[in-house]
Amino acid sequence: MPPGYEAFTHDSLRRQTGEQLVAADGAIRRATALRYDGLAVTETDAPQSIDGSHARSAWGGPNEVVDAAGEAHPLVSTTHSVP
Repeated sequence: MPPGYEAFTHDSLRRQTGEQLVAADGAIRRATALRYDGLAVTETDAPQSIDGSHARSAWGGPNEVVDAAGEAHPLVSTTHSVP
């Protein structure tokens, strides 16, 4: 693929709300939209309109992922101790 660029959009809280991969000729190769609802984030890929979502903990890390089929997949958390 020839050189191009990646463009991002953000809301007033400085959260990313969109991403586009734009080719050198101006054609959009990939676009993603992000929608926030509390700690839940829904991500839609265009043009396929495939939705996926994830829920974040109060500390910011994801703790559950929901795939396009609507199935929830809890994420396993690991704790590392520092010697």
